[in-house]
Amino acid sequence: MGVLALLAGVFALHVSGTVIFLVAAACIALRVVTWISTLPPEGESRRYPNVLTSVDEEPVSPELTARLYAVFDTVQHEAVDLASLRSSLRNLLTFLESTPGRTNANCVATDEFFLDVDDEWSPRWVRFPAEYQDILECMGSDLHDSASPAKEADAVDNTPKQLLQRLERLEAAALHA
Repeated sequence: MGVLALLAGVFALHVSGTVIFLVAAACIALRVVTWISTLPPEGESRRYPNVLTSVDEEPVSPELTARLYAVFDTVQHEAVDLASLRSSLRNLLTFLESTPGRTNANCVATDEFFLDVDDEWSPRWVRFPAEYQDILECMGSDLHDSASPAKEADAVDNTPKQLLQRLERLEAAALHA
């Protein structure tokens, strides 16, 4: 309501050129307020777990970190939001399944990210249905072997493709619920 009242006031001032300036200023102010509301409480800093930058001298894709942090943020958020969790997991798993994303370095870095923060994340995971907890846990177990040579990767039950298929089944079930 406050935003609508602000915009109505801006239009009431309808002075040539000034309206554009005031609308732009209102939009900027709204973005600043939105950005500030996502900051951690005063005195605290947003602490993300470390992401490996390379594995056996193979660089980890720079695009991976933002995807990992998106899943982390969704899990850490106070409210349980399955749609956001599905979206962030889909984004991450789709990247890991893609040609540029499915590298040994990316899969190991993802595995380590989920494995290293398991103690910190696990208490937050219990808020989600078991099927989602299982996907999150699987990402910190066998994922490091999924980009290995085909023979080894076939023995792994938790490749990015398989985890993505499980997620897609959950998405389909959510649509029919």
